[in-house]
Amino acid sequence: MIRRNLLFGLAWLVVLNGCATNPPSSTPPPTTHPAGADATLSPAELVARNNAASLLFQLLQDQKNVSLLLIFKGNRADLAALIKAISATAETGSKQLLDLAQADPTLNLHAVELPAGEVAVRAAMARTDTYKLLLSTGDNFDFALLLTQSDALSYGYHLAQIAADNSSDPAQQRVFAGLGEAMSAQFQQVIAMLRTVAK
Repeated sequence: MIRRNLLFGLAWLVVLNGCATNPPSSTPPPTTHPAGADATLSPAELVARNNAASLLFQLLQDQKNVSLLLIFKGNRADLAALIKAISATAETGSKQLLDLAQADPTLNLHAVELPAGEVAVRAAMARTDTYKLLLSTGDNFDFALLLTQSDALSYGYHLAQIAADNSSDPAQQRVFAGLGEAMSAQFQQVIAMLRTVAK
């Protein structure tokens, strides 16, 4: 029973990737630059950067734990290596974003700002995917896990691109672009592996 509950918790973490369930903030997005903000960014760019960076940070926080599922399920060496690489990228990316936020107090990593309907839909989708992972074994588990990762990585590299496009700081642009490239490459690896599992 304890093992099953732990597996359920880990599966829930995995499928939350790209399905953030934080309640929407009651504070409306700022319409003016906060003190110390880069004046070269418009208010809309500042909001877009912070929102994309926050969603990306939340995704990376979840993704860094995805390899824990391999403790209970999954025997393919190539899949295990890819999942561990995805977790490592996410852990490194999380630290990089924290460093950026420490260097720039206007970079808010907690500005998710999701509407209530979106939060509810993401939670419902996460529950469905959690049960698929929990109840599947063998190739079915591999396929279900890879599907969650294709969604998460696609979402992640697009978030990174939006954050980079709405930043005027070269260091931030490099970090966001680097994360986007890494997640895009891993997305392509996941798609290639999905094709082999689906045969």
